Order: sequence, then C-alpha cells, then structure tokens
Amino acid sequence: MKSKRRFTVTPVFVFVSLMTAATTLAIAAAEEKGKPFTVPVAGMRLEPDVRNQVSGLALTVEDAGWPAITMLGNRYGTLGELAQLNAGSGLTPEPFQFGAVRGPAAGQLVDQQVNAVSNTLTFRNGKNESLKVTVTRLSPAILLEATGTEIELFGGADKPTPERNSVCPPPLGTIKPLRWATPSADGKVITGVLGDAPAPQLPLKNWQKQRVTAVSSLATEKTSEPPVDDLGQTWLLLWYGSGSSFLSSKIPAVLSGECYFPGNPLRMATVFQADVPFLLVFEKSPRSIELRQEGNTHRLVVTYPGTVGKVVMLPLFGHDVQAAETTEKWLQEFPAELKTRCDGWAKRLGDFPVNVKEEDTYDEKADQVTCTDRFEYINVRAEGEKTALVRPMLALGLQQKLPAVVTPQPVDLKYATQFGPLLAVPGNRCEWHLGGLGKYVNGQPILGPSNEKSAALERELSAEVEKILKAGHLAPWIMSIQAPWCPSYGTTYGKDPSEVLYFLSEFLPLLPEVQQATVRDYLAKEAAAYPPDTVLQLKSSEGVRREFSVIPVKWVHTYDWPLGKSAYGDEYYEDVPSLFRAYGVSRFYMSTRRQPPKELLEFWLKAKNESLLGRDWATLGWFWGKYAVRWGDSYLQYTPRAIHRDAAGLIGYLRLCRSSGEKGESDAWGQLARLMTFRFALVRYGQYLAESGLFQMPENPAAAKYLALSGNFSKAENHFEQVWEVNQHEVTMRSGASKIDNNWYGGFMFDPNGLSNQYVFSDLTPEVGRILANWGLKESVARYVKHYAEVQGVWYKSNADNEHLQCSERACTTASDSYQYFVAHAWIAGTAPEELEHYIDEPWVATGDYYFMHKLAETIKAYRGAKWEDRKE
Repeated sequence: MKSKRRFTVTPVFVFVSLMTAATTLAIAAAEEKGKPFTVPVAGMRLEPDVRNQVSGLALTVEDAGWPAITMLGNRYGTLGELAQLNAGSGLTPEPFQFGAVRGPAAGQLVDQQVNAVSNTLTFRNGKNESLKVTVTRLSPAILLEATGTEIELFGGADKPTPERNSVCPPPLGTIKPLRWATPSADGKVITGVLGDAPAPQLPLKNWQKQRVTAVSSLATEKTSEPPVDDLGQTWLLLWYGSGSSFLSSKIPAVLSGECYFPGNPLRMATVFQADVPFLLVFEKSPRSIELRQEGNTHRLVVTYPGTVGKVVMLPLFGHDVQAAETTEKWLQEFPAELKTRCDGWAKRLGDFPVNVKEEDTYDEKADQVTCTDRFEYINVRAEGEKTALVRPMLALGLQQKLPAVVTPQPVDLKYATQFGPLLAVPGNRCEWHLGGLGKYVNGQPILGPSNEKSAALERELSAEVEKILKAGHLAPWIMSIQAPWCPSYGTTYGKDPSEVLYFLSEFLPLLPEVQQATVRDYLAKEAAAYPPDTVLQLKSSEGVRREFSVIPVKWVHTYDWPLGKSAYGDEYYEDVPSLFRAYGVSRFYMSTRRQPPKELLEFWLKAKNESLLGRDWATLGWFWGKYAVRWGDSYLQYTPRAIHRDAAGLIGYLRLCRSSGEKGESDAWGQLARLMTFRFALVRYGQYLAESGLFQMPENPAAAKYLALSGNFSKAENHFEQVWEVNQHEVTMRSGASKIDNNWYGGFMFDPNGLSNQYVFSDLTPEVGRILANWGLKESVARYVKHYAEVQGVWYKSNADNEHLQCSERACTTASDSYQYFVAHAWIAGTAPEELEHYIDEPWVATGDYYFMHKLAETIKAYRGAKWEDRKE
C-alpha cells in the first residue's frame, strides 16, 4: 500500500573495489597497536607511544620523569579553550601545560597506589628523595607529599610527553605564574611579582598576520618574594597575568564549527589571552619561595628548613579560565570576593579526599533509590573542613531540575568543571535520592482502543510480521553505504539474537490475536535455536536474506570486520553476551508469559555484576576503555549509546528477577539511577555550559552575527549541543548546532559497530526514552531533532543520499540513523502521531526491517494513546 507519506528512492548500486583488500590489511595491521585501559582504571598505563595520564576533576598528571601538570585536554574544543600555535595552520584545542612539579636531579615514576577514585603516584630521584602526587576524582586539586627539603613548581621535564597534533607550545616549564598574593597578619591581601618574564609572543589569529592582543603589564619594576611565615595557616595564590601564553575562546567548536583555523570569524574573533590562577595550601610554612636563575633557566623553588611535607594545588576557577586582562588588575586591587573564595578553599583543602565508599538501597514501597557516599580524607593541616562533593554530573543534573534530592542540602561552590559544577555538603557523608524508576521497570503501556487512524497502520504492521513468519529465521541484513573512495563499504544489522525477541514482543499487542499466538511460537523457536545467553553471533550464511537485492557477503567490506575482541558490549564482538541482551530476553518472557529458569537468572546476574566494573564516581559513567571500540589504530567510546544499552539491560535484568520471584539487588537499582541521571545531564550539558560561564556570547559584532546564523544562543535553552564521549579526562561534544560548518561528528569518523555518525539516541528503548520525557526533557530534545532536520532534511527517508551532511564520505544514510531519530521524536520529543506517520516512509529491505515495523508500531501507539501502568502479576 502506498500513502501520502511515501516516496521512492532509486537504489544505490554496489561496486566492487580492490581497495577492500588493502583496507582490510591496513586494519589488521593496526590491530597489533595498543589496547584500551584496563582495571585498575585509575592507573597510568606507561606505554611510550601513549599519552599516559591520570585525571582529577580539573587537573591531569602525566609522566615526564617528574609529574607534569596539564588541564583540559579536550581534543575537539568542547569548552572553547585553545593552546598554542599549530605548526600547520592555526589554533587547535589542546591541554594547557603548567610544567612539572619536581625535586632536585632527574626523577622517575616508581610506584602507583590505586583505588576506585584515586591514584597516588610516587616519583623518586637518585638522592632517594620521593615526591608523591595524589590525583583523585573527588577533588579538582592535587596533593603533593615530598620528603626532600625543596620542591620546584611549574618546572621543566626530564622526558617528553607524546606529541599532540603538531602543536608547538613553549617548552615545558618556561612559562610560570609569577604574580602572587597572600593574606598578611592583619588580613589584608598583599601582592607582588616574583621576577621578570618576557612578554609572550601570542599566535596569529588570522591570515593577515594579526596576532592575539597581549595584555599590558601592570607590574612595577621591582620584584618581590611573598612572606612565608604564616603560609602554614593561610594560602598563596599564583597567576600568570600578562605573562600568560594561554589562549581561550568561550565559543565551543560545536557552535563555531570544526574549523579553528585563521579566518573563521566566529572562532578567531573571540580568542583572548587567558589565565589559570593556582591556589596553594601548605601543611607547614616554607623557609622561602623564590625564582632562581641558573644559566638561562628560571626555577620557581619552595624551600623548607626540614622536609617539604604536604602541599595542595588547586586551579582556583576550575575549567572557567579567566581573562588575563582581569587577573593582571589584581596586582593593583585584590577583589574582596576573590579573597573570600581563596579563604573558603583553603579551609576545604585542609582535609584532602582520597576514597569513597558507595552504598545503594532501594525502597520498593516508596519506589525510591538512595545512594550513600562516605568519604575518607588525608589531613593536610589543622582547622581543615571536611567537605564532601556531590558527583559533578549529578550536580549538573540538579541544577538543570533533575527530580532528585541530595541530603544534607548542598552549597553551590560556584566552581565550574567540564564534568559539571561543584556542589558540596559539610562532613564526610552525603546521600542522594531518586524516585519513580519502578514504574518503568515493573510497568507496561496500556493501549487505548484501535481507531480509524491506527487501523490501516495495524494492518500494514501485521503484513510485515507475516512476511517474517513465512520466511522463518532471518539472516543479518547487509547494507552498503557506498563510500566514494571505497564503494564496497557497508554495515550489518541484526546479528544480535536478542533483537528479534525485543522487536516482535514490542509489536505483539498490536497484532490480531490469531497472529499473536503464531508470533509467540516463532519467538520460542528463535530463543531455543539462538539463545542470547551464549557467545553467539548470527551469521549471514544462515537464514533468509532480507534485502531487496541480495549483495554477496564477499563484496561488502562491512564495519563488523575482524576488529579483535573489543570490551564493548554490543552485538558484534563480545567475550560474554552483553547485559543489553537481557532486555530482549525479558521482553520474550513477558510476551510469552513464561517464567525464566533459575540458571538463566544466574547468568544475567554475572552480566549485571560485570557492567558495574570500571565506573567513574565523578561522571556517573565509566573510565576510558570500559566501552571502547576500535577504529583503525585508535579507540572510540560512544557514551550515550553505552548508557542506553546498560540502562535497558538493567531494566531487563530486574524484570527477570521479578518474574522469578526475586527482588533484584540494590546495586542494580542504584546503577540504573546513576545511568538515567547521567543521561539527563548529557541532554542538558550545552545548557550547563551557557549558564555556568563556560560559554559566553561574543562581544565582537561580526562574531555575534556569524553565530546568529545558526540560532539564538543568547538563550541558554537553545544550547542543545549533544555529547559524544565522557571519560575521566574529558567531555567531547561532537554533535553540534552549527549550520554554517556542520559539526555533527567532527571530522572523519565512522562507527565500527554499524551506527554511522549518529549516536545520540542509538539503542534507545521505550522505558529509557519515556523516563527522560517525563523528567522534563521534551523541549530540549525537540529543539535538537528539529535542528537536525534543518541540516539533514531527508533524515527519515529510506536509502536517502547523505550529501546534506558535510564531512561525510558516505553516499547514503544508514537505517539506524532514521530509526533512532524517529524514536527520539516518539518517546522523548512528544511529536504528534500525524507527523510520526509522515516519517515512517518505506522499508529499507524486503523482509524483516524491524526499524520500519517499529516506526509503524510507535505511530499506532501514538494514535491509540498509551498510559504507563504497573504490571500486575
């Protein structure tokens, strides 16, 4: 049947290319390089060709013989910060390098002591003097503990760190924060400058050889050293001012476009000389703090009459870098609010957090999850104030009206990091509570009656299902995406044996009763022949092929090439079946009204426990490598997809428990609460940037006009940019809002798991979507999908061309793209059923297009109305 929503696309021809063999060999060779991080995930890898790093909430420590300190490190300009001149063409977002903390003579890393949130790295020199650096996910500061009599700050390196994209910053340790401030005995802040520094040669910002304007120095000719007698009770602030070589733009690349090169009017007109002030808190007062000149080298050295002891270093404003024009004025007048900020942090840093014990409980009657965090500290000095931080991504959610409660009531520290804002409660314990998840885990949608608008779609759905029943077992679906330089490139769908259990169970209530019985028999045969709880991948050589024109398998170099055993729990390479499969299994037992056997529950219990490993306390997500997939000689980690899969898997596991008469462990409920909180925060991440000051509207008229071509971003709610990846080092936003320089995925990247470039809603399931919708995200997601449609107007059409998406080497879109945006419309954005019907379009294959059938099913449900109710057993 044809309807007004349909149109026909000429099928894309498939070509055979000798490049297939060459690409296969290149990828196979790349397999020998590197692996994802392994547990203990807070540890440093120590591989020569890898950027070895350990990250806290604001700072990163790398091995440069002695510990080298950097900040940010975002590869794609999520926060807008920039580094130094790029050897090729312009500016690129790279880590700010603050030099090394070191003792006398050369050092080397000799030990790591790791727990779930912290890493204490021990460096030692030939004099047997040690320096311990504790980096923790519980604090934006780092803790130093030295046994020698002196320590050098912001110094040089004994060995280089890996190259970063041809960036050419000054040598490590040559640029130092020489401006200082500290309270005097009467409480008044005094300031000074440790020594002279040459004015930095800032990079070019356009092709006309115009340089970024450097701030004029306000320092007097006389240099001075800070008084040290009271530093064991007060604090020392160091900053760069006019001597800074750092640059920043408060415009993230997802708004300005991928291009950071000279000539981009939005990006380059907003670049300014930036500063990162450091607050230092000492266990005991030093004997001196001086800038020593040794030949052509200057060293910032802190000396003690005895051993150094403990020192805490904090970037005072987190990732909200300051304008050097502002900080330079502190030499003349130190703001009262800045002193208050320093006083408060000095007290908090008197006790340094190093560990946390987590406990989850679930109150079934109240339908409430409670997560309790108990913190452990190292005392730095007397009169410290134990402060428990709220997980930054949870804090981001709370500020964006997540329906959760933290007790005691937290205080906003006005401290922004790329992982979220910092909220704090006094003491060593805090709880957060989240309710209402049980309704979705234990519930099901109750449909309204069939009506005139739904009836035709119901008949069409029934006909599509009947094709499957007649065909029997279906082979995976091989799709060519026809990259011009490799025309046989493609992707594969349907290799997960739990997929058929999920989709047909989803369609079941919409089918005629006679057909429902046949479908249940079909599902039982599929589950018996291809059990999802085994290391099983469906083969293209088994079953009926789905495509209109069957493509020989050997012709298509699909993205499920031999990538090796990946840690990512997906349908392609799994050492054990992923937890995600438990969702389809649970739908099977619900739809066939069967009780899962005990051994099946035990199997998925192990999968659930495996999913709980490698979690990052701060982000509510995972350390890098937990869900990484290989592309060539690098790894990608699609955080939204991983959240959707694990959340669905936990829902499936808890349903299997309930069907077996079990309650399900509290840690499963706790992890589900974390993941849904995490996903909520990622939807609102762009809005957080706008409200926290990490984004600022450009003052330059030309830049403001250029930005306005993509939208009115003076309103925080219009910041619908979405996140690609979150790990302990960075938040990467690659799905952007720029209409001028489309940045949906930020350069040449394919998804090795067949999801192409779009990932924001991939593997979304009804419960996860409806939770997000009911938590108030409808408008945010509606803005996002509307913008995407403006960029890719044919997003919903089967086998549509891909020319609307820039930076792509594909000829056509993939089926998973149109499907995931469709369910985002249906489940989160609340799109009207009449509009949904328009987006159904044609099947992509002759038989077994579950994506197409699910579009039919969700439109039927929208026409009939559905109310989510608890499932009574």
